[in-house]
Amino acid sequence: EKDRTRRREERRTAESKRKEEKSHGDKNAETERKKDEKASARRSESEARRKDREAEKKRKERSLETMRVMSQEVQEKFRVEEESISEKRRKHKDEQRNTEDERKWRARKEAERKRSSFEAGKGG
Repeated sequence: EKDRTRRREERRTAESKRKEEKSHGDKNAETERKKDEKASARRSESEARRKDREAEKKRKERSLETMRVMSQEVQEKFRVEEESISEKRRKHKDEQRNTEDERKWRARKEAERKRSSFEAGKGG
């Protein structure tokens, strides 16, 4: 009788231990599953942030390239305008020089004419 009681107690104890271990196992499994989910979520967030950073970097590069192209276009327009302006100045200076040269030439011719008429008048 005592043996039977002792065995029954041992069985109950073993059974309750198994149940407890199973329950702990379930809890451990649940804890592991939650940890895995959190880790997975962190990884996907990290991956999403990395992709966002890459996309932002590409956007900045495209923006910089656009700015460079625009800058080159603006510089080209500016250069063309500067050339146009300097060409106009050059033409204007040439015209001034030509009119000045022409005026001097006319003045010289006039002086020669006067001198020759004066000499002709004096000699006559």
